[in-house]
Amino acid sequence: MDWLTFLSSIINALAWPATLIVLLVLIRKQLPQIARSLRRLKYKDIEMEFGETAEAIANEVKAIVPATQSESNIAGQEKSVVKARLEAIADLAPRAAILESWLQVEAAAADVIRQNNLGVSTPYPGPMRLRDSLLKGGVLDKRKIAIFEQLRTLRNEAVHVPEAEFTKAAVSNYIESAIAIASYLEGRVLASN
Repeated sequence: MDWLTFLSSIINALAWPATLIVLLVLIRKQLPQIARSLRRLKYKDIEMEFGETAEAIANEVKAIVPATQSESNIAGQEKSVVKARLEAIADLAPRAAILESWLQVEAAAADVIRQNNLGVSTPYPGPMRLRDSLLKGGVLDKRKIAIFEQLRTLRNEAVHVPEAEFTKAAVSNYIESAIAIASYLEGRVLASN
């Protein structure tokens, strides 16, 4: 191998890394702005998107779902006990905490529908039937149904995307929102009796 071939192979090996470094140097001032504008990353997309959506839902829940009393019950347990249990699960398995939080919403919705005879005849209705029955029965208005639907969508992402990772804040926001909706629905069961 002569020195020209050797030099050519070195230049060829360093071309892409050098180009990338030059590009990063040229746009270094704009990188923070570019990073903030990203909504998806290839491997962490669910974490970022889930976190942003969970925070938005939590804010929406605070705005439109009336605050329930702290001693209200969800599935026969005090709300504070349910929240503490879900937070403990979140510390060990965030995905499991999301699923368990959603199950609280589903159970409360099924109770409201069953006790108000709103038309779901199957013993285990799916979330879409629950949503439709809650809307048709006037239990939840369109804004609360939108929250119900967003919680369902996030739950689906947590269950069906195995490589997803979730921040503690995102899971905590999801738990808060799910408990608020479940508690609201449980209150609707009590009000109908």
